[in-house]
Amino acid sequence: MLLIANRLRESFSQNAGSKRAVELDAIRGLAIMLAVGSHLNRPSGNALLDWIQTPAMRWGAIGVDIFFVLSGFLIGGMIIREIDTTGGFNIKKFLTRRAFRLWPVLYLFVVAHMLFKRSDPYSDYVPQIFFHVQNYFRTPINHLWSLAVEEQFYLLAALLLPLIARLQINTRPMLMWLAGLAAFSSLLRTVAWYYGVDAVSLQWQTQYRIDVLLVGIILAVLKFRRHDLYIRLQGRHWPYLLVALACCFGLNEVSFHPTYVNVYGRWLGMGLGASLILGLDGVQLPRPALWIARPLAFLGIYSYSIYIWHPGIGRSLISWAAAKSGSLPLGILIGNALVVALGVAITRSVERPMMALRDRLFPSNVHS
Repeated sequence: MLLIANRLRESFSQNAGSKRAVELDAIRGLAIMLAVGSHLNRPSGNALLDWIQTPAMRWGAIGVDIFFVLSGFLIGGMIIREIDTTGGFNIKKFLTRRAFRLWPVLYLFVVAHMLFKRSDPYSDYVPQIFFHVQNYFRTPINHLWSLAVEEQFYLLAALLLPLIARLQINTRPMLMWLAGLAAFSSLLRTVAWYYGVDAVSLQWQTQYRIDVLLVGIILAVLKFRRHDLYIRLQGRHWPYLLVALACCFGLNEVSFHPTYVNVYGRWLGMGLGASLILGLDGVQLPRPALWIARPLAFLGIYSYSIYIWHPGIGRSLISWAAAKSGSLPLGILIGNALVVALGVAITRSVERPMMALRDRLFPSNVHS
């Protein structure tokens, strides 16, 4: 607990004077709260805690949609800026930098799973995760499906956007192509649902999820190629926060009809992620809002390690803390705090040193 408090204070002071976008980190923090909560939250018998946990328990999986929109926005922006700055795109360096960013934490987790979950045969998950196809070939480590979608998306974006640039396609046709691909993915998911494709495939497989990522890329194209239009589109910002609130109400209704979650829920999650970006990107948050945004931004900074490691160890920590304290509500609070502490420790001991090594060996062509 003391570790989390110290890191939180450090995060506040760093964000106050750094180039990190607090509002975007806060969006990532909200996403990780929902995603982790969907796996770890459970009815506790405490009315206040159960009320706090309800959004994540009911539609916490929508946190992945927020992640996807934000990932498309950030990665698409990086690719577009490199193309516009250098006149080209180094796909090998891009993929190498992604590997340094993602693989050390991931494969450390896989090694830990091999050591402590020996009942799971290696062939059931090691090849799938190594080739990033665990969203098509299911494994005992269920939550890593979203990482496979992102890895496949990175490759697709790294091939698609430079191709569009080489073909000298103007911004408007580029946006039309991207919107068309997103619409096709949405239509494909709807048709697949209608013809009875199972819910797990609809949730995990890339062809059914790429529309959410493409919306993020569309926002990035607008921001870096049509910044004037992007600013006009943002307007006063606050209407998008109302749209985000409306999406939350819609998600609450859809959650009562599980059949519709993988169709309407994806659209609502996409709308929630996009509206949060448009509503918060570049906004100078007032001081009262910072008291909410900065703790979320703290979670966002450490979100990758938290997400990779949380499911198995989080449940064990909650059970252990509940047994030790004799209180399930207290066990849930302590267990979640320990999961965050573990994510902070792994980020600082593994992820950040590897990113520093990456930046020395393969410096970025543009500022991230």
